[in-house]
Amino acid sequence: KHYNKQSNFKGSNREIRGAILRLFTKHKKLTASKINKEIMKELTHRSPADTSRHDIPPRIQTNLETLLKEGFIQKTTQSTYSLSMV
Repeated sequence: KHYNKQSNFKGSNREIRGAILRLFTKHKKLTASKINKEIMKELTHRSPADTSRHDIPPRIQTNLETLLKEGFIQKTTQSTYSLSMV
């Protein structure tokens, strides 16, 4: 084989990052609390049993910080984010 099998998508950081970026296709600006609420709602809707885990909100924050560092999103105020317009 010349490839590595990807880890499961469900519950992964890739899933969380995708959900965050999808939110920005619907909203110009979002607060961190709104992002948390919407991501938890989306993940709960898809798979209620998996989202009872308490590690998801910190992982949402970690992924927000990573997207910020990578330049995908920007902070517009202390707790508001938007897509970067690069």
